[in-house]
Amino acid sequence: MAHSPVRLAAVTFTQQQIPSAPAPGWYPDPVSSGIVRWWSGQGWTEHTAPAAPQAPVDDDRWSSVNLVIPRGSSLGTRALVWGIVAIVIPVVVLPAILAIAFGAGGLARSRDRRRRGLSDEGRGKAIAGLALGGASLIPIVIAVVVLLSLR
Repeated sequence: MAHSPVRLAAVTFTQQQIPSAPAPGWYPDPVSSGIVRWWSGQGWTEHTAPAAPQAPVDDDRWSSVNLVIPRGSSLGTRALVWGIVAIVIPVVVLPAILAIAFGAGGLARSRDRRRRGLSDEGRGKAIAGLALGGASLIPIVIAVVVLLSLR
């Protein structure tokens, strides 16, 4: 079935290629900001309403770092958990290293968030994780020093 061409602004479209109008609904007003206007599917009507307030956007939510390491206080929480594991099992070094690494990352993230005017959530947990991770390394360092001095 052949479609009859329609000529619009020196561009020729077949009936099948003409983009369809948006579905009826509330859309941002094309003239005034802060309001929405009803689109009937064929044109704008006189019906308007105040636009819903937009929540502030946390700009770092789609950064490459956040795709690997989740946002918010999770770094501080991870530091605290690994710090507790490091204290409970002091002969294993890995939990202490993880607690220190996540704690440092959590502190850096909270400092960055505070600079941008956002809450510095997770700061306390990050500090606690750093402290526990560091404290759990003390017996290991003492044991290494004692073993090396016995040689």
